[in-house]
Amino acid sequence: MGPFIQHLVDEHKQIKLLLAFLSQKVGSVLAGALDDAKLVNDILDRVSFLVEFVHHGKEEELLFPALIDKNCLNQGGPKCTYFMGLRLDSNPCDFIFSEAQRRSPPMKVPDWNPQLADLLKRNQFLEVPCEEHAAGSLAVKMMKEEVLHIINDRVDQLSKLSKIHSEYQRLLRLHIEKEDNCLFLIADSSLSHVEQVSLLNLAVEKNRELKVSP
Repeated sequence: MGPFIQHLVDEHKQIKLLLAFLSQKVGSVLAGALDDAKLVNDILDRVSFLVEFVHHGKEEELLFPALIDKNCLNQGGPKCTYFMGLRLDSNPCDFIFSEAQRRSPPMKVPDWNPQLADLLKRNQFLEVPCEEHAAGSLAVKMMKEEVLHIINDRVDQLSKLSKIHSEYQRLLRLHIEKEDNCLFLIADSSLSHVEQVSLLNLAVEKNRELKVSP
């Protein structure tokens, strides 16, 4: 596997460890250890930073533009078909978007930045990962709302936290599996070593700008 795609795969491993820690502490809160709610809030801040700003930022700003003019995105493969079937059968984004609309006031999906909007016009395949990025961002925001209610002794919000957290974990689990076994394999076979080294250098620079620990 080339250096840039391996970098993204390694970030997935970090994210899965963080999600496991989040699951453990949410479980503690749901079991009655309400003092852990503040820790859950801190973990969600870390999740938002690592997943949205660091990892998804590299995909949307580096990986997707590098793939946009390559035919690979339209070809897919057996594993891609499998994951698309799972998505069609039960898409966790549906619950998250519906729950966001039921908020008062409703939470809206943020507009794509101009560069990403242009990429989506040129290749609809990228709408799937980008939609999942947006759903994950909304889920984290909703979980933070519920956690803050719980910190303020609104224990009636525990069931909402439980459901949103469950769907978020399912979304990220499927999203990561799909990228590791479909999108990243396609990208790895389509990007030359020279291209991947260049992208890795940009990713390392992004880490430096965001002050991400090695």
